[in-house]
Amino acid sequence: MEEIEFIDDIGLWGVVPRPAGHKVIGTRWVDVNKGDEVDYQVRSRIVGKEIRHKGSVEQYFAAMPPLASLKMLLSIAVTTVLPRKEVVYAKKGQYVLQFLDVKKAHFWAMAERLLFVELPEEYKRKRGITGDMVGKLLRSMYGMRDAASLWEKLVATKMREGPRLSSGPELPAHLLAPGQRHQDDAPRIDVDWLFKELNKEWTVKVEGIFGPPGEPDTVQSIRTLNRLLTWTTEGIEWECDPRHVDIVIRELGLASGGANTKLTTPGVRERPDAVEEEDIAIPEQERTWYRSVCMRLAYVAQDRPDLGVAVREMAKGMQAPCERRVALLKHAARYLRGNPRLVQYFKNQEAATWLDGWCDADHAGCLRTRKSTSGGAIMA
Repeated sequence: MEEIEFIDDIGLWGVVPRPAGHKVIGTRWVDVNKGDEVDYQVRSRIVGKEIRHKGSVEQYFAAMPPLASLKMLLSIAVTTVLPRKEVVYAKKGQYVLQFLDVKKAHFWAMAERLLFVELPEEYKRKRGITGDMVGKLLRSMYGMRDAASLWEKLVATKMREGPRLSSGPELPAHLLAPGQRHQDDAPRIDVDWLFKELNKEWTVKVEGIFGPPGEPDTVQSIRTLNRLLTWTTEGIEWECDPRHVDIVIRELGLASGGANTKLTTPGVRERPDAVEEEDIAIPEQERTWYRSVCMRLAYVAQDRPDLGVAVREMAKGMQAPCERRVALLKHAARYLRGNPRLVQYFKNQEAATWLDGWCDADHAGCLRTRKSTSGGAIMA
């Protein structure tokens, strides 16, 4: 019922007779557990079912903030000496991070296309709607192809208004378009100014002010972007949500029983004498399962450098999964059972006077295609 009340409050659609000559997009309820198997936090949301699209890909694309940007902010937060880093919180030179969550974000942008959707039965019963009526979208809606890009455009517009907001300091540089002036550091009294401004138009929740132990009014553990962050006296810890590893282990039937041998590597290189062996395709009904588990591992690998090479090899079999690739998948799952967690540390540091970079290449390393692999890392 909360979602139905919100639909009316925000004016998601207007109820109109079914239009002739216009496609009406279906809708459905999606239930998601935002908690875990112990602490259930079930959220129900109405979404559209616009699967196919026409036009350019750019129309439906919205860039997600790269994890590297969050990592850079964490690196800055644990850097004790920075040029022009002044009193910004409770003591000289201490940064904190405020995490804001815009509730039902994709509903806030206005619709830019003429779209009609089927009204959910629960909504029609609640409002006493009869006859062949549909909803004419007035706002963006989850499940529509341009929902993410419309939200991105709305946020960009709001951020550009930052310097003209009447209360609080100007937005920091990373929230402004290039060339816009900004004030350097905000004093502690102004930490909540952005929340207050955004909450005038959207439903915004402060997930927490993330700070080191001993800082007043801060939390030392927070979950964001499915990552677990913990601020200790030594610095900040970063860990991928361990539930994804649990799911992979369970999907491969390794949750209980089996050998307890702890594997030291998540993958193995292909034997030269196996290159000529013919790949055996797996049954059609198992291919979707393989792709699903493989992509979950690819998601985990963003925070698990030890999985990078293994996931790359498994991803090569996405188009035509075969038994050889499934064997790699099982090997990686056994490795994760013995090594379920990996924590990255952002240790307290002074400002760097140079950048450290590493790179390497495996020239013609693939025995089957002779393609090369290269990679690198930069530490700030």
